[in-house]
Amino acid sequence: MRRSHLHDSLDDAREAAEETAQTARLNTANALLNDRLRTLQAARPTSEADAEPDWYAQAAAQVRDLIRPAPPEHAASVRRSSTLADQPTGGSGAEVGA
Repeated sequence: MRRSHLHDSLDDAREAAEETAQTARLNTANALLNDRLRTLQAARPTSEADAEPDWYAQAAAQVRDLIRPAPPEHAASVRRSSTLADQPTGGSGAEVGA
């Protein structure tokens, strides 16, 4: 309401203040709920279901291990043959076959 000069009328200022207050109430309730849920999650005893392996996470870890580049001592060198190296490529800017 202190910034009522930013609105066309006093009713518009009150409406803006109510919307801001509602947003603040919602944000506060959300923060309190999240805090309470974190507290409950931390206090929850570990069950056998939590101890079971997560098959999706294990499969994802295997895929990540396959994607990682090989260490330098296991890396393979791939070289182009001299006949292929002499041929122009399409991306060099030169017109091929024109």
